[in-house]
Amino acid sequence: MVEEQNRIGSASATPSLLEYLNLSQLNPERVNPHTQAAKASPLPLPALIRARRELLPLLALMLGTFYLLSGFATGRLVGSGDALWYIQVLGDTLTQLRSGIFPVWVGQTDFAANGAVYPLRVAPYYQYLGGLIDAAGARSMSIVAVHNSVVVLTGILGSLSAYACMRTLLRKHPWRSAALAWLYVTCPAGLALITAQDLIMSWMTLPFIPIAWLGVILINRESSPRSLLITAVGLGALWWCHSPIACGMTLAAFVSLAIAWVWPLGRPFDWRTVGFVAISFAALICYPFISLWSVRQADRAGVIPFTVDRHRLLENLRHAFPGSLMPVSASGMELRDFQLGFTLLTLATVIAAIALRFPGRTARVSTILLCVGLILVWPFSPLTDWIWERMPGSIVDLAFFWPMQRIYLPLAGLIVLATAAVLADQQSRAVTLVLNVCLAAGVLWSTQQAAVFHRLEFRRRANYEDTELRMRAENRSLMNHSYGLFPRLPPTFSNGVVDPLLGLRLLASDLKTVIEQNDALTPQPISMEAASGVFETRKDPNPGIWDLSPNFTLTPGKRLIVTFDFQGEQPSGILQLEGQGFFRQYILPQSGEDQAWGCGPNNSRRLSLWTTEGNAVSVRIRYIPTPALPMPPTLWHFYAQPISEATWRFRTVSQTPLTLETQAASAGWLETPRMYLPGYKATVNGGPALVRASANGLAAVQVPAGRSRLVVTYVAPFWVRGGFAISAIAWCGMGFLGVWSFCSGFPRRS
Repeated sequence: MVEEQNRIGSASATPSLLEYLNLSQLNPERVNPHTQAAKASPLPLPALIRARRELLPLLALMLGTFYLLSGFATGRLVGSGDALWYIQVLGDTLTQLRSGIFPVWVGQTDFAANGAVYPLRVAPYYQYLGGLIDAAGARSMSIVAVHNSVVVLTGILGSLSAYACMRTLLRKHPWRSAALAWLYVTCPAGLALITAQDLIMSWMTLPFIPIAWLGVILINRESSPRSLLITAVGLGALWWCHSPIACGMTLAAFVSLAIAWVWPLGRPFDWRTVGFVAISFAALICYPFISLWSVRQADRAGVIPFTVDRHRLLENLRHAFPGSLMPVSASGMELRDFQLGFTLLTLATVIAAIALRFPGRTARVSTILLCVGLILVWPFSPLTDWIWERMPGSIVDLAFFWPMQRIYLPLAGLIVLATAAVLADQQSRAVTLVLNVCLAAGVLWSTQQAAVFHRLEFRRRANYEDTELRMRAENRSLMNHSYGLFPRLPPTFSNGVVDPLLGLRLLASDLKTVIEQNDALTPQPISMEAASGVFETRKDPNPGIWDLSPNFTLTPGKRLIVTFDFQGEQPSGILQLEGQGFFRQYILPQSGEDQAWGCGPNNSRRLSLWTTEGNAVSVRIRYIPTPALPMPPTLWHFYAQPISEATWRFRTVSQTPLTLETQAASAGWLETPRMYLPGYKATVNGGPALVRASANGLAAVQVPAGRSRLVVTYVAPFWVRGGFAISAIAWCGMGFLGVWSFCSGFPRRS
């Protein structure tokens, strides 16, 4: 009776959707016309999990994955700039979630004082997964520990997801499934993302790529709603993780669906089924798309706020090839280390040979998709240049300057899933033997190659002192990534630490002319904490470094505003400030945009220094010229003024929500550190106030003269809130169907 209900084209009543979704009843070999004989239905999934032969490979796979990523099993920072930026955006989300703010729409803490929306509004999976881990840990974990837990958990989920997809196809071969899942997790293209380049969003796709490819493969093996729905779930999750990878895989899925529609296997897809799945898919990805549109709608530049130079993209491809056909480098940090590896390349070759020798749509469609992907990243012929030069600009921009970071990992998932499908269909003992030998040798080789990245994790670990140092508020800088999706960087952006207090300015009605800069209400006398004068220089014991004196003393509760006078010089190098719990670096001659700190004609000369230590901190200054100077640099003048936090003309009371106190000499528009978005609301002294975008793209609030108290909040537009609700309901519905499908696999009593 069960087989009668599952048979395609049966004359009996149409099976219910829940019966279609019961993955434990999936038997792709039965509906594949190229299989010579149907085999018995697989055991229910829970029964398989209880079986001894299932537990051992599953346990080995999980332990191997955990060991592979054990460098992240720590509360210390692993990685460099990009990793630190991800930790900061996660810190902003966790701080808001801990305060009871959900959903999180924009940055509202010291971690994202500019009101950052990237990646929160286009790929929020990373931050919300971190929120779940934080809640599971009773909110007792450090932000760095939560971030590292996300990395490790994603790796384990990726291995389990790949294993479950393999077992769907290889019903009687758990060890083969575990071997293929291990090849997927140990692929250099995936490990290089997280260990060498700190590409967290790309790494988040690891568990969902196999699910999407499973659906694509099943589309070419059976014409059932089940295959379409699996594809929709996998692709939907990818859009929440990383839109460039999701875009490429969605295009591949559409190609596969078009092939299945034109040359169907058995009964073609019913239009009502396709419509239902299409609506479900649209609901799953509703929020990322609507949210992105709401952020970018006011910008005439388009959805993507940058343009990729195609010639530079092609140069990067040539730089990595043919090195990507060689073993990974000893360091594991070269561009050529983004590769498939020998094992997956061998399996891809075998699959292509099978597609030529034996009939079967799975191998042929997989080979077509593999060839297209490899042509895009292997510039061995003019065809690669021709394709990239004529590809739509939006697709090129999504691929960015290094397409191998977006393409290789999905290709790895396709290869292992296609191998599982070929093994399930193959009747030739010779071909099966070849594939088994490739698997056995490949597991050994891939493990040896993965060890390079495993060692890299420990080499890139910071100690606990450095981790704490980088997480302190006085050392926290907003990278340019924090302004992602905004039309441009503000002119005051700096690659070093910027005090949001210095960014508070009173503007005229044109929202451009500065009426008042933020400063002390009354002049502060120069004390022993600092002085005005000329820096004296002496050679540091470390070559190429010059020490500047005097040192500055930072007092708790006060900002030390240091004004530099470079005497008309244009120094080039790095200015380094270091003390107890204090470390900053600024680039000279210009640390960022035109109005950032530096020595250019429009650059600001002021730096704001402060400490969160409970005691006074002495800060020493060092200058590292580029190129190195054989003689002392030109002497610079300085003026240092300590200002009590209570005496600022404009001061921040709270970041969540943004609460400011002002004492303006005249009416005007107070320019806040938040980047402007439609949805910002403000109150001044309890009454509503206008919020507009300043000439610098920042949110400015109309304030009267005299003392005022401002509260700036962000209320997401109703279509954004509606999109989030639709996606949340859709994912809850998919989760319910998944649980129902899993539970229906338990043996029922007679």
